[in-house]
Amino acid sequence: MYLCQRLPYRNHRAWIAGFTVVGVLSQGFIATSRATDNTPGAPAAATWIAIPGGIADARGTVAYVANAKEGVDALDMVSGDLLWDTKQAVHPLALDGARLIAQAPRNQKKPSTMNIVVLDSATGKVIADPRPINFPDWIAVDGGIGLKFDCVASVEDNDLIISWVAERQFAGIVEEKAKAAAAATARKVESGIARMNLETGQAGVNTDSVLRVPRLPREKSYYDVADKRLNMVESTEDVPGGIRLIHRMLNARDARTGKPLWRHEIAGDVILPANLPATADKTSIPPASPRRR
Repeated sequence: MYLCQRLPYRNHRAWIAGFTVVGVLSQGFIATSRATDNTPGAPAAATWIAIPGGIADARGTVAYVANAKEGVDALDMVSGDLLWDTKQAVHPLALDGARLIAQAPRNQKKPSTMNIVVLDSATGKVIADPRPINFPDWIAVDGGIGLKFDCVASVEDNDLIISWVAERQFAGIVEEKAKAAAAATARKVESGIARMNLETGQAGVNTDSVLRVPRLPREKSYYDVADKRLNMVESTEDVPGGIRLIHRMLNARDARTGKPLWRHEIAGDVILPANLPATADKTSIPPASPRRR
C-alpha cells in the first residue's frame, strides 16, 4: 500500500511511498455527463466520456487531458495532433458545448479551495477567470498525508455540480504525538455537493447529513469513444535517491480494425521513498475511487 502526499516534483504529481492503509489518500476527478458510456438506463446522447487523464467529446473528435507539464492538452482524436495547450488549467472536469470546465491551479489559496476555470473548448482561451469553491477547512482537495478527496463532476443547466467525499486520518508520526482522544476526534469522513453557476461564479458547498459515496465509473482496461479505443500504458524510471517516476502514455486505436492511431503522454506520478512509522489503528473506509486519474 502507499501512504501518499502530493508534492511538486519536475513535471509530475508526486507521491510518498509508505506502509500503512491508514494514511492512504487519493484524488479522483471523474467527469460524467448525464449519460456516460455503459450507464444503465441513461439517455442515449452523452456529451462527454471519462478517459484516462481527462475527458473526451463523445463524438470522438477531441480529447482533453492533463499533460505531463502541469497543464491541459486538447488533442485531435483522429490524428493525435495537439490542437492547443494551456497552463490555466490542470485537469479537465466537464464539457458543456463550447465550454470546457476544468480545475485551475490552486496557487496560494487554502488547501480546501478548488479553483474552477472555464475555457473555450476550441481554442483553450479563458472565458471565465478561475473562481474558487471553498470546501470545509479540514479538507485538502489536492490530498496530503492521511487525507483523501474524490469527486464526480457533472453539468446541469448552467451549473457545475461536484459530488464529493473526503477523509481525514492521522498517520505515522503525526498520530504518535497525538493523544488518543485527539486522534479519534481527528478521524473524519464527509460527503456532499458543491454547486457553481458557470456564468456568475457563485458557489456553495453542502455537506450530507448521512455519508453518501459518489457513484464513480470503474477503472477499465480500455475506453471506447465513438470509433476510437483508448487505453493507458504505464512505464517506470528509477532515478538516483530511490525516486521512481511513473510515466503514463495514452494510446488510441481504431476500435474496429485495431490499427494504432496515435500516442500521447499524460500526467504521471513520482514515488519518493519515506520511512514513516505505521499506525496502530489500520482501519480505513474503502477507497471511493481508483487512485489513478
